[in-house]
Amino acid sequence: RDIRSTDQVECWKANVGHFTLAMDAFVLDMEEGQLSESLGGFAASEGEVEYQRYLSQQQWQLTVARETVVEALDAVNELYRLLQRARAERQKVTHNFQELRKRAVLLVRENRTHRERFQQQKVRIGVLTDERDECFEQVQNLVHENQQLKERMARSPSM
Repeated sequence: RDIRSTDQVECWKANVGHFTLAMDAFVLDMEEGQLSESLGGFAASEGEVEYQRYLSQQQWQLTVARETVVEALDAVNELYRLLQRARAERQKVTHNFQELRKRAVLLVRENRTHRERFQQQKVRIGVLTDERDECFEQVQNLVHENQQLKERMARSPSM
């Protein structure tokens, strides 16, 4: 693809892939003072001055472009590192959630088992209480009958 027509530069970085940067990010205007310094103070023809100016601008733009690409790659690497950290954190949180969910299911089952056992024991206690009350009533009847027999024996002549 012709990058001159789009004013963009395609870049590629391992572990990141392709990305595009605008050409404007690489271009800076040189000031006149920088041009005379680059020529070393020698007088030259106007064509040579223009050519030197063009060359100097191209070198400056290349330097700036390289610095910008390095900064962009550093930023992309930092973003990639942050993305990896976020993915790892999300995976950890998901794993913890799944473990807690399994534990909750086990606790619900255990709770259901304990409630069923409690209901069974409650019914059994009810049955035992009824049996106890019947036995207590029988004992009271026997005690009452025993007292009546004692009274009767006390009233009857001795043999």
